[in-house]
Amino acid sequence: MLEKEIAKSLARKFSGLDFYPPEKEGVAELVTALQSFETNQQAERFVTDWMKYQSECPKPATIRKVAYDLQAATERTAGKACPLCGGLGFIHTERKGMDFSTPCKCHPVNNGEGPGFTKWEKPTDLCPDCVQWGAYGYIQRD
Repeated sequence: MLEKEIAKSLARKFSGLDFYPPEKEGVAELVTALQSFETNQQAERFVTDWMKYQSECPKPATIRKVAYDLQAATERTAGKACPLCGGLGFIHTERKGMDFSTPCKCHPVNNGEGPGFTKWEKPTDLCPDCVQWGAYGYIQRD
């Protein structure tokens, strides 16, 4: 479970989006929903991807669904995780105050037509058969 202070920091990033909750109870619900992610990397990745492609603040139910779907997919693939990226396919790093996600050696990013990759309309979609939502709109499938 994600630490509360990290979840608060991530929830604040949504404050510039349409329909960000004006009451502190609504913001607290966003924080609680973000705490559903198992790791900081998963939560940061969700927020980063959401901010890139959406103009409205996510609903807590949407955040929880993505977190729970990711958790279920991770449990299905337990023991298959890459030691470099933990099975996420991308390594999240920070350099000079900027966040970067680079493809891991275990999941080469291609044009979407190679084996195991599916092109999605929205990169924030999470297929129930997939390990995680992917950068560039591709999702790594087992």
